[in-house]
Amino acid sequence: ETVNTLCDPYDADALILLATFDSDSRSYVGNPITRTRKKKGVKVKTLSYPAYRDITIESGWRIYDLKKKKIVDENKFTEYKQFSAWSAKSPDVALLSLPSQGSAIRESGLFAGRQYGFRISPIWIKARRTYFRGKHEDLKIANKYVEKGDWDSAIKIWKDLASSADKKVARRSAYNMAIASEMKGGLDAAIEWASRANKLGEKKAYNYINVLNRRKIDKEKLKQQLN
Repeated sequence: ETVNTLCDPYDADALILLATFDSDSRSYVGNPITRTRKKKGVKVKTLSYPAYRDITIESGWRIYDLKKKKIVDENKFTEYKQFSAWSAKSPDVALLSLPSQGSAIRESGLFAGRQYGFRISPIWIKARRTYFRGKHEDLKIANKYVEKGDWDSAIKIWKDLASSADKKVARRSAYNMAIASEMKGGLDAAIEWASRANKLGEKKAYNYINVLNRRKIDKEKLKQQLN
């Protein structure tokens, strides 16, 4: 009844509850570090004192599913966040330069909340991919298209080159086709092209096939989670 009362005004499907929250704070001074700086052209050695405040946040979360009328997730997590400050005057000044305990705990609490949000909701992440440019004139042209964001024109070139009599050009173009297919959202096509590149002897293709298969599994899992 309580969950229904809270969800109803927002037409919400579920309630995410921060059920428990605890924090532990520790401040300390590290070993001083000697730094060399130039003052009016003369090298001068100075000591810098580091101070740290370590915050440990323990948070317990529950997700109440309104329609199923049950708790669908219940977990506890521990997050760590460190704050630092430096002073050339003294360790005490370094400690005083740290954020206050209350401020540090509030910021750490926000951090813990964001981390839980990442765990339960879909987010976009950046992934790095490399493709072949090569010395072949057509590969150079395709690269220029990619730099302009014109993947379709590059695909036309790579697709033709994937059947080249030059095996090196063929396997690299097939690998590039796998990258382009993934860019276009076609994971199955990307796996097919990567497998073709692998058969032609492209060493990078084997690991890439595993990456694509992992993505395919994750994509299916995401569909189930999002219903």
